[in-house]
Amino acid sequence: MFTIVFQQDFDAGSVASVIDNLFDSGELFTVSVTPYDDVVSAANPEYRGTCILTTDSPIDGAVGDLLTVEVDFPVSGIIDKYVTGTS
Repeated sequence: MFTIVFQQDFDAGSVASVIDNLFDSGELFTVSVTPYDDVVSAANPEYRGTCILTTDSPIDGAVGDLLTVEVDFPVSGIIDKYVTGTS
């Protein structure tokens, strides 16, 4: 499972829009994560898995807090690790 914390945003094409569309579709999609925004290597591996969203909680936190949302991406199958190529 991938768990990612996003700073919430409700503009068109933003975090809420993308997550809502993925959740509503009920379809599998690919999640790809690297530690750094750089070329994939042994020091910057890429982890990739096929996921499906099973929950959507767009609002969390207290009044006055920075609005963040933690999203769990359950993986269907295995998480692959790549150490060559580009992300």
